[in-house]
Amino acid sequence: MQQMEVSDYVNEPPKPKQKGSGDANQPERRLCQMVIFSFGLLCVIQAILNVSLRLTFSDVEAGFKNLTEERDDLKRKLNNLAQGGWEYFRGSFYYSSSMEKTWQESRDDCLQKGADLMIINSKEEQDFTRKYQKRLWIGLTDSETEGMWKWVDGTPLTKSYWNSEEPNGGERENCGQIFHYDLENSWNDENCSSSVYWICVMKRALYRLDGDVDLLFWIVLYNTTETTGWKWVDGSALTKPFWQSGQPDGGGPNNVEDCVEMYHKNPVLASWNDAPCGAKRRWLCEKDPAGKILA
Repeated sequence: MQQMEVSDYVNEPPKPKQKGSGDANQPERRLCQMVIFSFGLLCVIQAILNVSLRLTFSDVEAGFKNLTEERDDLKRKLNNLAQGGWEYFRGSFYYSSSMEKTWQESRDDCLQKGADLMIINSKEEQDFTRKYQKRLWIGLTDSETEGMWKWVDGTPLTKSYWNSEEPNGGERENCGQIFHYDLENSWNDENCSSSVYWICVMKRALYRLDGDVDLLFWIVLYNTTETTGWKWVDGSALTKPFWQSGQPDGGGPNNVEDCVEMYHKNPVLASWNDAPCGAKRRWLCEKDPAGKILA
């Protein structure tokens, strides 16, 4: 029998695992993953920016269209006023009549045009009247109380341009007119039933509140007390109201409505409503030619 050699069995410890080529590529694989992730993130950001830019461009385009429409609307209004004999001066439009009427008839004509007889509060406005070179009714009267001259908007006369020894007509002459138009101090009191040319002024003629929905906004009118009634913030009394039908109603027994709001898109001229002063509304401001905020 042949004997088989059997090698001695040795229990050797396992050899440490050597790093293969796959393990050596792990940093490169992570770098590729980071690059792919970053590229994907940049694509998402680019897509968001593209959408935002499209929306912004659409808003700009819509805004430009609105401005163009507003400009064209303003041009139409200016053209219509110019064709109707109106002249622009320092933020207002003026109309000088070509016929003569009484003071009240003259004022009625101005009111029908959406204006009123001219109020003169500055030397510039006074000088402006001299260009017409004719006698003109202005919105000045003391018909309520003799000697207490007021403008048609209810404000008292503070700056006057009476001619020498005027006014002198007493109770017979209760309306003011431009008489000595070659002079700076050209005013004269005249009998209100006399027939004279007149001059209208249209203030706050051109403004626009954008939007296709009804917008409520405050105007500078408020209720002082039950005895004195509604007044403007400059202290003048309300003389020409534009209340909606049934207004002002005071809000009923459980409310106090001492401030006034109006609708800018109301299809009728009478658009005022009394409302609680604590309610939140938009508002409309006005500046004089010098830039001072009036209301």
